[in-house]
Amino acid sequence: MGIEIAALGWDHPDWQGSFYPPDLPEDWRLAYFATACDAVLVPLPLWQGTAPEVLAGWAAEVPPRFRFYLELPPDAGAAALSQADALGAALAGGVVIGPNPGNPDWPARDPQGAPILARPIPAGLLEDPPEALAWLRALTLDAGSRPALAVLVEGPAEDLAHYGQLVSLAGLG
Repeated sequence: MGIEIAALGWDHPDWQGSFYPPDLPEDWRLAYFATACDAVLVPLPLWQGTAPEVLAGWAAEVPPRFRFYLELPPDAGAAALSQADALGAALAGGVVIGPNPGNPDWPARDPQGAPILARPIPAGLLEDPPEALAWLRALTLDAGSRPALAVLVEGPAEDLAHYGQLVSLAGLG
C-alpha cells in the first residue's frame, strides 16, 4: 500500500492570494484545490449535517481520482460514513482527529470498515527534506499492508505538492 497526501480542509484563509488566485470565487475553491491535490480530510463541522445534494455536488466538482476523507466524532459508530453516501466513489474513509500524546496515529477506516493508518504531518517538517522523507518512510513501514494517509494540518498549500513529489520520487505512493 502507498501513502496518500491530504490537507485538513481546502479553504484556509492564508491560502487566499498565495495558492488561490485573489479573484477566485469562494465556491470554486474545492474544484481549484482538486486540480492540485488528490485528497482532502473534510472537517466534521463542514460536512456533518450537510444536505446530500451538497455532498453530491462536491463529488461532481472534482476529478474521478480525487478522494474525500471525513473527520468523524470520537464516538462514531460503523454507520457514521453512511451519512455521506452522496459522495459515492469519491468517499475514501473516515478519520477521528484527536490528541493522543502517546500515539500520533488518528483512528481511521475506509467505508467498508477496513483500517487506514492516518497521521498529521508534523509542522515545519519540510524544512529538513531528508527528515521529511524519513518520516514518510516510517509511515509506510508502520502502515504495513494498510493504506496510509498523511494529513497537512497547517502550512502553505504548496507543501502538499512537495510531499506528493517526495512520495512519488521515493516510490511510496
